[in-house]
Amino acid sequence: MGGVRPSKQIVRFGSFELNFRAGELRKLGVKIKLQEQPFQVLQILLEQQGEIVTRKNCNRRSGPAIHMSISTTVSTTLSSVCAKL
Repeated sequence: MGGVRPSKQIVRFGSFELNFRAGELRKLGVKIKLQEQPFQVLQILLEQQGEIVTRKNCNRRSGPAIHMSISTTVSTTLSSVCAKL
């Protein structure tokens, strides 16, 4: 489907810009503080745009350093992302 190409370093959506390399989210050029876990989940959602992203997929992709409990933590993380957007 129409996800973000891995080679693309900056993705723009609405008034937001996500810089994968710098690990930054900006809104209208202003940096928005986003912790590592919500950033990774947002990155996964953008990379798999238009596809269903499961909690299990988020868990697998986030790596051992940020292993999530499948139900509660992913929901909390998504709430955090939505609050920032």
